[in-house]
Amino acid sequence: MKKITVSLVIALILLTIPHVLALSPPVRPEGGITVLTGDYSSGAITLINQDEITYRITGYQRFWVEDKSGKTVNGFNLTVFPKTISDWGPGTGVVLNYNLSCPENIKGGNYTLYLRFLAVVSGDSSYHIIQVAVPLRVIGHPLKFGVAGAYVVENPNSPYVLNGQTITVFSNVKNLGHKPVVVNASAELSQGGKNYFEDTKTVIIEPGNVLIHFQIPISYNLPEGTYRVKYTVRYPGGAFTYSKDLPVKFGVSVLAASVERSEVVPGVKNEAYLTVVSVRRIVMNLSVRAEVHNITVERREKVVVTPGTSVLRVSLPSERPGNVTAILILNYGERTVGKAEVEYKVLSPPKLGNVSYTLQGDMAKFNVVLSNPEGHPVDGRLTYNLSSGGESLYLDTITLEILPGEKTLNMKFQLPKGKNVNYSFTLSAWGRIWDRKSGVMRVPLPTPPTTTPTSTSTVSTTAEPSTSITTVIQTSTTPQEGNSVLWKVVALTGLLLVVSAATWYYLNGDTKRKKRTRSKPKRHSPLGRFKRPRKPEVKEPNGLPKR
Repeated sequence: MKKITVSLVIALILLTIPHVLALSPPVRPEGGITVLTGDYSSGAITLINQDEITYRITGYQRFWVEDKSGKTVNGFNLTVFPKTISDWGPGTGVVLNYNLSCPENIKGGNYTLYLRFLAVVSGDSSYHIIQVAVPLRVIGHPLKFGVAGAYVVENPNSPYVLNGQTITVFSNVKNLGHKPVVVNASAELSQGGKNYFEDTKTVIIEPGNVLIHFQIPISYNLPEGTYRVKYTVRYPGGAFTYSKDLPVKFGVSVLAASVERSEVVPGVKNEAYLTVVSVRRIVMNLSVRAEVHNITVERREKVVVTPGTSVLRVSLPSERPGNVTAILILNYGERTVGKAEVEYKVLSPPKLGNVSYTLQGDMAKFNVVLSNPEGHPVDGRLTYNLSSGGESLYLDTITLEILPGEKTLNMKFQLPKGKNVNYSFTLSAWGRIWDRKSGVMRVPLPTPPTTTPTSTSTVSTTAEPSTSITTVIQTSTTPQEGNSVLWKVVALTGLLLVVSAATWYYLNGDTKRKKRTRSKPKRHSPLGRFKRPRKPEVKEPNGLPKR
C-alpha cells in the first residue's frame, strides 16, 4: 500500500511539471556488480552526481541488461532500495542497495546493467531522465581459486626435497555462490611421462573460503632427479590446474675412498675409509665386496651419517694372501647411494719347506728349506729345539733375512747315542709364527766288533812211513772295513783302560808284600872272607840298679 502511494505521488508531481528535458545529466557509478549464473548477488553501489544541479527528488523507474553488442539480455531480476532519492546535490553520492538474480542460461562474461531514474530539478521544477550504466560481470562457475603452491613439510624453505620427506600441494578456493559445490581434486608426481604417485578425492566446497591440499610422500627408493608436482581441481564446467618442478635428492654423496695400509700381513686388521658429505642424519649400510683368488668375500656394517662431512670406517678382508680389489657400497635398504673402489695387498708369509737330516755316528746334519713367495727379502726368525728324555739339548733362535724363492739352511748337532731325540723348527716373521716342522729321530749305538770262533785245521804230511806231524793253525775273522776305524778306537780305549788298572793295582795293591831288591854282588877280598863285627848292642835298664 505504501509503495502504491509513493508511486502515485511521483506520478502527480511529474504531471504537474511544465518542462521535461530528455538529456540525462552525468551520473557515475562506483564499482560494479558480479553475479553467478543460476544464482543471485546482493550488495550496494554508490551513484555519484557529477552535475552542478541539485535534484530535489529522484525516483527509480526500471532496469535492463545489454551484452557487449548492445543487445538486450532478458531473464535478470533486480530490486533496488531506496526507490526515491531526495535532495541529491552536486558531487554527492547516493548508496543504492540491490539484489540481482541471474538465470542459468546466461553465459559468463561482461555485461552492462542500465538503471533509469526520473529526477526533478530544484528551482525551475524541470525534470531530467537519469540513465546510469553499471558494469555487470556474470561468472560462469562459482569457484574462485586463490593462492596455490607446493612445499616440503620438513623444510618449507628448501628448494629441493629429500628422499623420505613429504611434499604438500594446496590451493585456496572461494565459493562465490550461495550453494555447496562438489569438486574432484587430484595430485600426482611424475617424471618423463611416468607417474610415481597419484591420489584423488571428492571435496564439497561450502560458500566461502576452503583450503584443498594433498600430501605426497617421497619414497627412499625414488631415484634422484627433477619431478613435476601437478594439482588439479575439476568442477562443473571447468578445472583449475597448478604444477611445480621439484628436485629430489637423497642428501648423501660419496667423495673419496682410501685404505689404512696398502700392504698388510695375513690376519692383521685393515680398514677402508669412505668420505661422504650429507645434509641429513641417517643410518645406512656400508658393505664391502672383495675378490681374492676367485673367492668373493662380503661384509656389511651399519654406519651413521651426520650432516656435514663424515669419514666412515669398515673392516677389509685380509685372510688370504694376494692383491685385493675391494668395492665399497653405501646403501639404504635396497637403494645404492654411492660406490668406491680400493686396492691393497695381503702379503704371503714365509714357509718351511722340507726338513731332512743325515746321521754320521753321533753327528746329525739337518737341511732346512726356507721359502719366501714375496718378491723382496723378509726379516725372519728360525727357532730350533732338540731334546731327549725331557731335557733340552739345543735351543736357540737365529735371526736371518729370507730372500725371495727357496734357500736351504745347513745345521749340525752332536747327539747322544742310543736315545730318541725330538726336534722342532719354527719360522716366524712380522711378529707371528707362520710354520712349524717337528719329528723324532734315534741315534743308534755303535755296533761292537764281531770275531769268528777259533778253528783248528789238521794238515798231515808224510815224511817217512813211520813218522807223522800235526800243525795247528789259529785263524781269526777280520771285522768289516766299514767299522774298522770305530773298532780300532774301541780296542785302543780298552787297552788303555787295562794298562791303567794294572798300573794302579801294582802301585796300590798289596802293601804287605816285601819289596823285592836285587842282591848285592859278593865282594872278594884277598884276605879271604871277612865278617864284619856286629855292632855292640847296648841295652837300657828298665829300672834302677839293685843294691
